Amino acid sequence: MLSQEEKAKMIQNVWLRFNSNIGALYAMFENIPSFADQIDKTKIKEIANELAFIFKDKPEIVENDISKYIPSVDDLDVYPDFHKDDSIKEIIHAFQDQEIKDAMLQWEAKKPYRSERFKRLFSSVFNNPPMNGVLIRRSMLVSLVTFLEIFLEGTYISHYLALGEIKESAQKTTDKLMKGGWQKRLENLQVIGLDTSITSKYIGEVFEIAQRRNLLVHNDGVVDDDYKKRISNRYEVGDNLLVSTKYFQRAIDIFHILGFVLSYSQLEQYEENRQALYNKLDEFVLDSLGRKRYSLVLELSENSANLNFPENKQQIVMVNRAIAYRELGRIEEVERIVSLLASVEHDWQIDMAISMLVNDISSLKRQIKDAPDVPNIVRISTWPLFDPVKNEPWFKIAFAKKIKVQLPRKTGKHGRK
Repeated sequence: MLSQEEKAKMIQNVWLRFNSNIGALYAMFENIPSFADQIDKTKIKEIANELAFIFKDKPEIVENDISKYIPSVDDLDVYPDFHKDDSIKEIIHAFQDQEIKDAMLQWEAKKPYRSERFKRLFSSVFNNPPMNGVLIRRSMLVSLVTFLEIFLEGTYISHYLALGEIKESAQKTTDKLMKGGWQKRLENLQVIGLDTSITSKYIGEVFEIAQRRNLLVHNDGVVDDDYKKRISNRYEVGDNLLVSTKYFQRAIDIFHILGFVLSYSQLEQYEENRQALYNKLDEFVLDSLGRKRYSLVLELSENSANLNFPENKQQIVMVNRAIAYRELGRIEEVERIVSLLASVEHDWQIDMAISMLVNDISSLKRQIKDAPDVPNIVRISTWPLFDPVKNEPWFKIAFAKKIKVQLPRKTGKHGRK
């Protein structure tokens, strides 16, 4: 039989794999789509320059005209149906006119060099369209759904292994619990004793994200009758769904929060050291703040009530929420949280947080000086709360003095201090 420590470690490893996968996907999301979009813009500029040369037009005018039909996917949910656009209809109609066809043939005969360049350009656009940003976001969503599926399977298996079942039996039971689609997979978590209030909150969004993934993989993102019936009447059959930057940001935040909360809930059953459990929360939040993933921090703070934190930890969660608001420029929200914290009983850490959030530097200096010499003072000194002043000489000196107090004094050759 596994010890409690071994069970906790096994469950922690499931989370670590998921967190690593999501972290890599976050890094990709925060860097590659914008790079892909830039490649697309460069491609459009090249097309515009070529067309401008062929038809003796101004490149910037041609580029502007082309860009109208290749919109940004930052917040676009459905790719526009240009067949319904009056100007496109007019162009299609014109090219069906025999006079236009004859004129094109005459132009081709008179300008063989330009017409050949036009043919090559036309072929290039179809073979390598400026759609890198669209495809990258699609691929990321497919990976995201796969990572959550792997995590849920690992969560189920680790539970039954912790109960003493052999691997084959645990896998067989897990396969049954994973059947029936995403709604069943999430609802079945209560079978293994996990709090499903968080999954209930997001189940509709998770189901839609998973269905969109299926639509992208199996139908190139084109809405069919089945998707329309299952998900929403706001889409029409034939609509070409995209994965916008805004959509993916929401999806990855939800999936990451789900993974953390479910892992935390499962670890509660086996982790005997409660402080170690709380430290995992601190690490998760501090890493998210450090990477400027403020939407993730805000989403986690909204679900903190489901994690059974003691009051002092709930207050730290509120401070971290205020930090995210501060960085997002939502000052009224910061002031609301400060007012709430000031109205309840709190400790010296919250005193410092309030002073920092309202930029009361004189009070902050005094509070740092008077702070107790606690073991986690180094961690506190690196709290993103203090980012606005962390490079100030007075701040470095103040915390250096607190940290120095805790360092063991050097001993001489014979062990004398």
